[in-house]
Amino acid sequence: MSEVHLLPENLQRKSLSRNEIVLPYADALQALAILEEAHWVVLGWEPWLKCPNGSHLHPLLGDSFEREDGEDWVTYVQRSARHYREVLKDEQSHWDHGTFPDHDPSLVLYFCLTATNKEGWNDLESGCQ
Repeated sequence: MSEVHLLPENLQRKSLSRNEIVLPYADALQALAILEEAHWVVLGWEPWLKCPNGSHLHPLLGDSFEREDGEDWVTYVQRSARHYREVLKDEQSHWDHGTFPDHDPSLVLYFCLTATNKEGWNDLESGCQ
């Protein structure tokens, strides 16, 4: 199951992608809470910009979130959720104040969240050794 399928239908319909969580700020915060509740960790984010005609752009921005050595899964999930609540808030603030890179008021900022569950994380870890 991909992370987008954890979301209720109304949020899935709002996502700019059928395979990824790509939502505007308030909906992305709701998705983040759902992911945390389901014990899925957010590994990273990237901005998507929706154009007035419905198409979208992907600026080369974003970040990733690493698990600390010896960190248990629940702590990692909670730390990630706290981190991304702040990141989304800060980036939305930059957008609202016109200080976001390549800001264009005709566009709408969306947040693409990449997440995994513990099983998926274990698969990633075993593939990297």
